[in-house]
Amino acid sequence: MDPGNLYTNVIPNLLIKGVAKAIKESKAIKFYISNIMTEPGQTDNYSVSDHIKAITEHTRENIIDYCLGNVGEIVPEYVRKYNKQGSDIVDVDTAKIKELGVSVLKKDIARIENGYIRHDTEEIAKTIMEFICNDLKFKNKQTETQYVLLSSKLKAKKKVDTKRKKLHKKERDLSEIIKDSINKSLGRGKRAKKSSKFKNKYRERISSIKHTDRTTKENKEKFESKT
Repeated sequence: MDPGNLYTNVIPNLLIKGVAKAIKESKAIKFYISNIMTEPGQTDNYSVSDHIKAITEHTRENIIDYCLGNVGEIVPEYVRKYNKQGSDIVDVDTAKIKELGVSVLKKDIARIENGYIRHDTEEIAKTIMEFICNDLKFKNKQTETQYVLLSSKLKAKKKVDTKRKKLHKKERDLSEIIKDSINKSLGRGKRAKKSSKFKNKYRERISSIKHTDRTTKENKEKFESKT
């Protein structure tokens, strides 16, 4: 089941005559991908187990084998943005989920897109493919076409991810080198920054002290010249 509003997207589709029964009787592995954030006025204070209970109560069928919940950290600024609208993070309450007869997979499946918290579809697909491949391998089905295709896709995905991570690392390293080079050329090393910060904060005080010292010196010289 894809992510979507529990009461306006997910459950209505399951209430169509025969749909829940067909899902239940299917030999396929049934995944429920949990919402990352609650829906104001619909799923206030809901945990993952509450979502699963609602689906079971409305369909009268235990149609979920596994659920995938987000446990990745989300930048607090974005969470606060949702909190102001009455939404909060959906808690992955593992113990209660297992009591419902559902196994739990926990992954970082959240990403930020245009200032909003969204599901990372690529990470979700990768997680499910990894699980299916491992499950089929455990059942000695690694020679079947389905397994071979999924496994090859997964390997290709891992290669792309590895290359992307290396590229991002090189870009970050290059960016740091450029910044350090600019700072050195402008004489803005770490020490220079600290000194500059100190001077900015106490510029008036330093100027006053220098002025006082200069006036004192001038008065002393005048007095000595007269004597």
